[in-house]
Amino acid sequence: MQVFQMCGVGLTRIDGIDVTTALVGVCEVGADMGKFPSDKHFAPWLGLCPGTKITGAKS
Repeated sequence: MQVFQMCGVGLTRIDGIDVTTALVGVCEVGADMGKFPSDKHFAPWLGLCPGTKITGAKS
């Protein structure tokens, strides 16, 4: 609840993010989540999304 009050977003509603993880994220990013236009920008920054790097040529 206090993380929500600090940031204005419910970071703990993300699967796998508990209060401790959310607080570490707030320490890294700061309380202003406005740097990220959406959750689709924030999740890759956290490293929660798999990479899309494709190697090799098409056959």
